[in-house]
Amino acid sequence: LEQLQEIKGITTNKFSQILPYLIIKNKHKTIDINKVSSEQLAKHPYLNEKQIRTILTVREKDKINSWDDLSENKDFTPRDIQRLSPYFIFK
Repeated sequence: LEQLQEIKGITTNKFSQILPYLIIKNKHKTIDINKVSSEQLAKHPYLNEKQIRTILTVREKDKINSWDDLSENKDFTPRDIQRLSPYFIFK
């Protein structure tokens, strides 16, 4: 629900007003970061080209076990990891 605040025009005040009326019926699907294709990564709205290349490069060397494996890379800020973490799993 917090992602609605990313929409231009949805202020904190508007968000607070509509929040009691919002319900999430279906949880989003998680994606295995070690198995997802580059094409599927490119479709994710929170990933940019550099981040996709970084994921693929790190993944070539070894399995990605957690966000720690990517957090030291300059292409992933703490904010990026916070936004991406609900969508990816590490198997």
